[in-house]
Amino acid sequence: MLMSSITVQRILFLLVLVGFTTCGGGSSSSNGETYTITFDANGGIGVQTISIKAKYDKPMPQLSAQAPVRQAAAQPVLGSSWVDADRQKWFDCFNGYFDAPSGGTKYYNADLTSARNWDKEEDAKLYAQWIPINEKYSSITLGLYDYAAPFSETAPLIDGKGNEAVWEKAPWRPIDQVWLGGGNASGTNLTAPAPEDFVGRFKIVWTEDRLYYLVEIRDSYLSLTRLGSTSNYWEDDLLELFINEDGLGGNHQTSHNAFAYHMSYNGTDVIDVGTNSQPIKFNEHLNYVIGNLDLPNRKSIDGTHLYTWEVEMQVFDKTYNEADYAANTPVKLSDGKMMRFAAAYCNAGISNNREYFMGSMFIDGPNKNVAWQNASVFAKLHLVK
Repeated sequence: MLMSSITVQRILFLLVLVGFTTCGGGSSSSNGETYTITFDANGGIGVQTISIKAKYDKPMPQLSAQAPVRQAAAQPVLGSSWVDADRQKWFDCFNGYFDAPSGGTKYYNADLTSARNWDKEEDAKLYAQWIPINEKYSSITLGLYDYAAPFSETAPLIDGKGNEAVWEKAPWRPIDQVWLGGGNASGTNLTAPAPEDFVGRFKIVWTEDRLYYLVEIRDSYLSLTRLGSTSNYWEDDLLELFINEDGLGGNHQTSHNAFAYHMSYNGTDVIDVGTNSQPIKFNEHLNYVIGNLDLPNRKSIDGTHLYTWEVEMQVFDKTYNEADYAANTPVKLSDGKMMRFAAAYCNAGISNNREYFMGSMFIDGPNKNVAWQNASVFAKLHLVK
C-alpha cells in the first residue's frame, strides 16, 4: 500500500535531521572535541616535543617547553682572522608557531602565549618561524663591534665548561683589537701578539637578573704574580669586562657611570678603581669559574693553554654606593634594553708585566687605551628575545 504524502514528508524530515546532526550541526566543534597538535622546530632547536590537545574555538593551551632557538651562524674558529662579514652574522629571533613552515596563520606568539583560538577540526602540526633581529627590532642597528645578546629562560651553570644548550644560540665575537701592543704594552706600536701566544673570544646571554659571559682564552704563558693584590693588578694576565648600564657612555674614571671589572685567575677577585681613585674589590658583583686551569702550577690541565671562563654578572647603575654593597639593588634586565660594553684581556708574559692589551672593539684615535676612563668608546650591547 502506498504511503501517504504526509508520511513520506515525515520520513524525509527525519533523514535530513539525522544527516544534519551527524555531519554538520552536531560537529566535534560544538561538542568541544579536542585535536592533537604536534610541533616542528623548522631549523631551530629546543622545540615542544610533547603533543598537546587543542579544543576547538578555545585559546591554545600552555606549552611545557621553552621557546625554541636558532643556532648562531657558523663563525671562524678560535685563532682565525675575522673579516667584517663575520662580525655581521647573527641569529634569527623566534617569531611564534604557525600552521605552515612559512606564511600561514600564527597560533602561538613569540612569548608562547596563545595568538588565536584553535579553529581547525583536525589534528595538525605547528611550525616555528623566525625573523631577523633588525626586523623584529626596527630601532636596532648593529655596528661591527656591537653585540645582540639572546635571552635565556634558565641561567647557565657557572662551572667553567660552557656546554649548556643556552650558549648555542649566542654568537662568538673575537677579542682581537690591539689597544696596547708591541710586546711592551706600547700605545704607539700596535703589533698584535702571535696567535700561538694569545687569542680570545666571547659570547653573552641574559636573564632578567644577570648577564652571562662565556669567554675562551688561549694564553701560552700565565703571569700571575699579583694574585689577591690590588697593587698593579693590571700587569698580570686577567680578563676585563666593561659595562655601562644606561648606554649613554661618558667618563667613569672616578665614578660608577660604568664599571671596568678586572678579573683575576684566582677565580675570586674583581677589581676596579673606586670614587677615590684607589682600586677596590667588587667580588660580590661577579661569580666566575675558569675551566681547564691548574692554578697552583699556572698552566692548563690538558696542555692546550685554553681556558674557559664562565661569568655571572649583576648589573648596577651609576647610583651604586660602594660603601655599602647591601644597599644596592641590581638592575632588572629587559627585552630591547641597550647598554654599552667591552670585553678585554691584559696579556702578560715572562717579564711578569703586561705586554699587550687586547679588546673586543676598535677604538678610534691615536690613544686606544681609554676604555678604563671613557665609556663612550664602548660598543653597544642589545638585549633581545
